[in-house]
Amino acid sequence: IPRQGKASFSKGNQDPAIFVGYVCQYTDGAWKCGCADNACTTPHWQVQALQTETGSGDDTGESEIPSGEMVTNIVYDSLPLGVVSDAEQTRIWGNKARSQSENYVIVDSGEGFKVLRGIRKPNGDAPDAVQAKKPNSNSYCIETRYRHSPNYARDKGKGGKFGLGFSGGTYANGQAPMDAAESGNGGAVLTAVSDRGLIRDYLYEYGDNDYYGAMYWRKANFDAAWHTLRYCAWLNTPGQRNGRYQVVFDGVKVVDKSDIYWRPTGKTWQWNGMRLHERDNNPPKAIIYNEYQYHRMWVPQ
Repeated sequence: IPRQGKASFSKGNQDPAIFVGYVCQYTDGAWKCGCADNACTTPHWQVQALQTETGSGDDTGESEIPSGEMVTNIVYDSLPLGVVSDAEQTRIWGNKARSQSENYVIVDSGEGFKVLRGIRKPNGDAPDAVQAKKPNSNSYCIETRYRHSPNYARDKGKGGKFGLGFSGGTYANGQAPMDAAESGNGGAVLTAVSDRGLIRDYLYEYGDNDYYGAMYWRKANFDAAWHTLRYCAWLNTPGQRNGRYQVVFDGVKVVDKSDIYWRPTGKTWQWNGMRLHERDNNPPKAIIYNEYQYHRMWVPQ
């Protein structure tokens, strides 16, 4: 059944659970299945190993895995090694606003699978921002598995953006997030890296005139270990403070709020854009990068 494949496994066993799947995506007016390269002439089955992870820090409970309609599910191991061209970026993410292709590269992780590497250079070159239009929805979840380069903490710039987030209303069409949120015409759930050594969320909510947005979750230490980060957001009833927002980090729910106020009375905008930012406010001292194993975005049930 397209976009409805499901599987579950017991969390009581620390051994990986192995799943075999046949992934299809509707691209350029046709279904393409089991693609291992751009041509997609030889379909392949996909094997994935899943293993539970434990979190630490300000944990508020164990996360459930939402199910729902998938709108983006790109596992970078399926792409060929090398620079990800503009055309390939558009194919895998959907339409995009801007990015510098030469700084998005598919590389070998050294662990038996390929990853997307977003490279930031001392001369200021960076992948910048992918802004991909998605179907209107009152709720979305987005998730990635990522790691920083070993020298990230030492050589990063003053701060900047990180490749996970989504937005809605006029913001998805290019309006500044603070302006859209302040006027009630849009909002966003985004990720930043700060000059204080934090990776953190930042939300733009109605009336928010803070350039850096509201922070509900943060993690100190830009280590080179693999981490999984997921955001889920359900828009509020216009005029009511009942929007819901969740953050799940390394399999543990660390934020679960139910009083977010994105839409004032009379505003009915919806989430409608995926945003993958890779940019520093100041150039790094040396080449640094983030690596992503996958990006997934879905409408939770």
